[in-house]
Amino acid sequence: MQRSFYVRFRYLFATLIPLFSLLHPNFAQQQPIVLRHGGSIQSVAFSPVDNTLIASAGGHNIVKLWNLHQNTVKELTGHKAKVNSVAFSPDGNLLVSGSEDRTLKIWDISQWENIGIHEPITIQTSSPPHTVTFHPDVQLIAASGRHATLLDTTNQAKIVTLEHNDWVWTLNFSTDGRYLATDDGTGTTVKVWDIQQEQIIATLEGHTSDINFVKFSSDGWTLASSSWGGEIKLWDVSSWESLGTLQTNGTAAIDFSLDGKILASGESEAVTLWSVVNGAQIATLRGHTGWIRGVAFSPDGTTLASGGEGGILRLQNIERHLESEGQRNTVRLIYFLPSDRSPQPDIDEKFDKLIKEVQGIFAGQMEYYGFGRKTFQFETDATGRAVVHRMKGKFKDEYYHTQAGKVWEEIDAHFDRSTNIYLTALDTSTEALDGFACGYGGPYGTSGGTVLIPASGWCFEEADVTVHELGHAFGLQHDFRNNLQPWIDAYSTEPMTTSPCAAEWLDAHRYFNSHQTYFNEPTTIEIGAPDADHTDGMHLRFKITDLDGLHQAQLFATVEYLNGHDLSILNCKSLDGSSNIVEFAHTSSTLTADSVPLQVIANSITLRVIDVHGNFTYKEFTITSPEDVNMDGTINIQDLVLVASNFGQQGLNRSDVNGDDVVNIVDLVLVAGTFGKDTAAPSIWGHDLEIAPTREQVQQWLREAWDINLTDAAFQRGVLMLEQLLAALTPEETTLLSNYPNPFNPETWIPYRLAEAADVSISIYATDGKLVRTLDLGHQAMGIYESRSRAAYWDGRNELGESVASGVYFYTLTAGAFAVTRKMLIRK
Repeated sequence: MQRSFYVRFRYLFATLIPLFSLLHPNFAQQQPIVLRHGGSIQSVAFSPVDNTLIASAGGHNIVKLWNLHQNTVKELTGHKAKVNSVAFSPDGNLLVSGSEDRTLKIWDISQWENIGIHEPITIQTSSPPHTVTFHPDVQLIAASGRHATLLDTTNQAKIVTLEHNDWVWTLNFSTDGRYLATDDGTGTTVKVWDIQQEQIIATLEGHTSDINFVKFSSDGWTLASSSWGGEIKLWDVSSWESLGTLQTNGTAAIDFSLDGKILASGESEAVTLWSVVNGAQIATLRGHTGWIRGVAFSPDGTTLASGGEGGILRLQNIERHLESEGQRNTVRLIYFLPSDRSPQPDIDEKFDKLIKEVQGIFAGQMEYYGFGRKTFQFETDATGRAVVHRMKGKFKDEYYHTQAGKVWEEIDAHFDRSTNIYLTALDTSTEALDGFACGYGGPYGTSGGTVLIPASGWCFEEADVTVHELGHAFGLQHDFRNNLQPWIDAYSTEPMTTSPCAAEWLDAHRYFNSHQTYFNEPTTIEIGAPDADHTDGMHLRFKITDLDGLHQAQLFATVEYLNGHDLSILNCKSLDGSSNIVEFAHTSSTLTADSVPLQVIANSITLRVIDVHGNFTYKEFTITSPEDVNMDGTINIQDLVLVASNFGQQGLNRSDVNGDDVVNIVDLVLVAGTFGKDTAAPSIWGHDLEIAPTREQVQQWLREAWDINLTDAAFQRGVLMLEQLLAALTPEETTLLSNYPNPFNPETWIPYRLAEAADVSISIYATDGKLVRTLDLGHQAMGIYESRSRAAYWDGRNELGESVASGVYFYTLTAGAFAVTRKMLIRK
């Protein structure tokens, strides 16, 4: 008997005050409603016909139905394991749930009052369904698992299996019912199936990590796919062409609004709202802990439900965010006043004067460097005066003297810092922040930023302070290359002068270009092998690609600054096209700030790239010797194998040790030549069994090296090291080693060594001497067969394919005339 638990919310959640009075009619002005599901939430669904009915599923093996109109919740029980997915039928009468217990359950939601009496329809599946969804005609359900399966809801029978090469994580029907989109298991492509023909009609490529969610928009125009790596791709259903890419730090769930214009993405601890029209990030909704596994729009598009690993279901009215969709990439001003202080009567006029002066400074410097009088925009009223938002703090003046940054916690309750830059003036009785600072500034997320300055004194009145901190909010880093000139990121009482690098950066920046698209194809940055043979320092080469088009690359060094570390720009390079090879000279010179030397940390550099749409990407590198191909700080067998795996590759490649634009035997020998030096230990020859080369591979490398026969010392040392490696891979005697793991269940690997080539087999016997299985390995060359890729493998089955029982077994290696036996144990 399935159990339904019915209770009024006020008894369940004493902390929800007064729960649904917040929803109507003024929900937009209220905080989100927080409901506790119990255990993690794996899936969330809104009824497509009822704004007040929500389903959540996941931990404790239950589905919960929340009725906002009646202020009640019902528990739908009967699953024996975690519930992975829930979905309403298009008419709202049915709810399907899929569980790790390999069942689907179909619940009759139209029988709300008696839902606990009516047994759900239960359908057994061959594998645990991860995602379930209804066909638009309600007669079909699709379930993902080992394959994609279509089931008839009337007779509960499987109609067809759409076979995949790996487990299917996600699937979704198009709104007209013609197509089913699926992922391809642990892969990066989306498959689109024609349901009638049961054939793939489109394969969508472009993701760089495993796909975890696909969703068609309700208007039928767009398909969205998301991946763990953070890319969300939008596809045109009419042509299956890419419409654009949205970049996040990782996405676990997505959903479209009913009109198809807004996309919600569930990420780690936050939900992001996106414009499907232009890719703009509309808002970031925070409050969750852990990954958000389910997001769902209400049918009227005003409320978003989200749930995840924290076990909390959050209901948030998003009308205010949607109304402010057009206001982004703007500098907004906040006057923040502690609770015990009186406001300055003329603060609006002061702020208006300050921001216009700062705006003019940026415009003048952009014009000076040939980019026209481009500058940022700030929020204004109908008369053109700056809008100043006033906030009264929760605490008294003294509280903010030593923890000025706490103001952002209070500001976040009213403003979304992810879509605009917020310039806040904090009015305290001191004219410095935290007792010493004139200001703080920096980017926030991918599209926002923050600047905090005092609301009085020199730090407020001197425009250069705000210019400096706004520069940081625009993404500009410190520039200590020429301390005699007042660069944009050094305080000065002289007229501000930007650096050419900073001005060119701002020329593509979103805040200086009002009509940029917000879609963002990923930027990739690869580094080649460092080249130290130059009089002006080590030369670093990078390969940079971005389908949006590239604008500028900046190289930064890490410097010791103010008892910590900071980045300082070393140089910049103009870019064009979608792929560039750029080269920088890197020295360990000392930079200066206010005549104080700043020590450069020579082995750490950062490359930052901005594309033509104003999207920017950072990548940090630790500079190691060219022979440390995988850049892990140690030169060993892994680097050798990595070079070998890239043989024949041309162009920029980290395995191209000598920098001649081709990876070949010379690069491999140069890596081998460093073995035994300070950066490598000779004891590593055979310890990493999974990546160690075979004896035949090393013999081939030596033949190629001997054919070249270069005479320089580094190459000859490499040949010597390869000869030593060959000797280490040559067994002195044939031996049979202990299987691993042991005891085992259900599989094991049997390692051995051959001192000479032979026909090899392994026979497995029960304790009564009966032959259980023979593994015929064929003719094997002299060598070491210890890694999982080379050792003999036994799956724990006999010759008939049956799993054998627990107990002791014996295995015999036969290699030509040689034979030896050892014991193994199966424990189940």
